[in-house]
Amino acid sequence: MYGISNYLFGAPFSLINAIILSIGIHSFGIFLINNYFSKVFVNNKLEKKKTYFGYLFGYNILLSVFYFFSVFTNHLKIIFIITSITCYIFFFVFIYKILVNNKKFKNNYQFFNPKNFFFLLLLFGYFLFSSGPITNADSLDYHAGVGLLSLINEKFTTIITWNTSLNSSSGEIFISFSFFNRTEQLASLTNFFALLSIFL
Repeated sequence: MYGISNYLFGAPFSLINAIILSIGIHSFGIFLINNYFSKVFVNNKLEKKKTYFGYLFGYNILLSVFYFFSVFTNHLKIIFIITSITCYIFFFVFIYKILVNNKKFKNNYQFFNPKNFFFLLLLFGYFLFSSGPITNADSLDYHAGVGLLSLINEKFTTIITWNTSLNSSSGEIFISFSFFNRTEQLASLTNFFALLSIFL
């Protein structure tokens, strides 16, 4: 089946699923930082803010794994299934930590307080822009197109006669993962979470 609409949930469910997956990726990144990369933050001014980098760590690790398997194997959907289950598990772990360790959660995310109202308003506006459907021309052309084609073929796919598809790389595999989970906002929410981690 071709066509992006055949691979998406309806309007609110697509966004909700994208937010759940994004939080799962963030929680996965925090897990990686705490268990494998904690020495990077020791004696560093970012040591107290290392949880902000969770999404960037999780996203970059997943992107590397996706790209490797999409180029060298024909079993991309298997990796997507494993990753989706992992993201959903880490989403529930994150929610559980919020409910159980509410005080520790507030200490880790102290930026979200009324003093930063204007900046939070700007972030919320950017979140609203990020939560919309894919509308820009190059995304509709090769970003979403190559992602969808790679999902259908279960392998990173470009077509030599489709000139703009030759511009694609690992980011389109993440869009393919987004379509696999029937959401179109996951890639644009990645930009939001990356910006959030940079400015915090």
